[in-house]
Amino acid sequence: MKTERRSIGALNANPSAKKRARIAASPLRLISLFGCGALAGYYWLLPVFVPPGSPSVFDDTGLSIQRIMRIAGVLLIFPLAAGRAIRLPLRERIIRLALWVFMLAPATSLFFESGLNFLIGTYGPFLAGGLALVCISAFDQDEFAAWLAGVGLAATVFLILGLRQYGLDPTWFYGRPRSHIGFIHPTQTASVIIVAGLFSIQCARWFLRRLRWLLWPVLAGIVAGVFFLLISASSRNTALTAFLIVSCAAYAQIVKNSSARTGLVLILLLAPFIGYTVAVYGNMQSELWIALESFSSERLITYRELAKRLADASSLVALIGPPLGSTGGGFASAESAYMSVFLNFGFLTLASLFVFLFALGRRLSKGGHSLAYGCLCAVIIFFAIDAQGITPSNLAIFILLAYVVRNALSRSMAAT
Repeated sequence: MKTERRSIGALNANPSAKKRARIAASPLRLISLFGCGALAGYYWLLPVFVPPGSPSVFDDTGLSIQRIMRIAGVLLIFPLAAGRAIRLPLRERIIRLALWVFMLAPATSLFFESGLNFLIGTYGPFLAGGLALVCISAFDQDEFAAWLAGVGLAATVFLILGLRQYGLDPTWFYGRPRSHIGFIHPTQTASVIIVAGLFSIQCARWFLRRLRWLLWPVLAGIVAGVFFLLISASSRNTALTAFLIVSCAAYAQIVKNSSARTGLVLILLLAPFIGYTVAVYGNMQSELWIALESFSSERLITYRELAKRLADASSLVALIGPPLGSTGGGFASAESAYMSVFLNFGFLTLASLFVFLFALGRRLSKGGHSLAYGCLCAVIIFFAIDAQGITPSNLAIFILLAYVVRNALSRSMAAT
């Protein structure tokens, strides 16, 4: 009771704190964030979803304006969160500095690639993603849940439309038979399934919160359905990501030593460099190299060819500019977020990304935050094998990164 009175007294003594509490609890604010999330989800999926009646999943790749809104739609939260994000205390200065360098360092590449295609299609998504991360870091738990629920609603609608039109019939899709459910890439298919599943769980917990005897069977059914659909989609990258989230979150629960947690993050960050070294300098005739090449869907040979081309780039261009020049094809390239960052913006931006991820890992290793810690570990490895998620082009993977940043930079630092 005394604690409660002290809390109320503190709010009365600090009008700005009282105002912030009132804003955070405002139903109108939560509804607005839900709407922003629904629009962000709609714009995310519109360019990668094949409308019913289209003869092939590859026939419709989306108009340019749809592709732009796919990224810009996330920034609909900017008017609701920008002021609070700017006023947010610099509790973790290294994280914030690395994030801002990571956002702004690519601008140096404009000296070498000044074309409009590079500015809009390559740097634009990168900057929009960074600004969205800054805004989301200012959300409290309820606000983030409201925005995520809006994204989940959009994903659920698109998933239902895809299942109704295409079903689960496996087709030869990106190298092997699997169900696309109307989306043009397996990772997008799996991402929609997971986000729709999270939304279904949110709805079940809300509507059945007083019917505990019914809630758990419904949740078990939702989880089973999500796993069944994921198996049908057969996205190995998504399966690896889910495994890493669960296993690394469990590791954080068991291992309480912050140095041991930070050590795992460092090992995971170094793993991509080891992988690239094997790809570029390994014996192509060895069984290990051949096995890794097959598992990576022929990515290793791509890295080897890129290394030969990069050898001709100047040191200055490799540091702050696109070493191989821009093709105007957008940010995603080379099937790796790390490689894409380097090829589009140079080593300075790549280094800031690693500093940013490591700083997040150090903060989340200090206690609690087990789920956010697991998400960070999964994102680190996912970025090594896929170019999606570093921008909002795949909103599901971007949400994992945003969840990590929000937990690491939250003022309350509440344990997950």
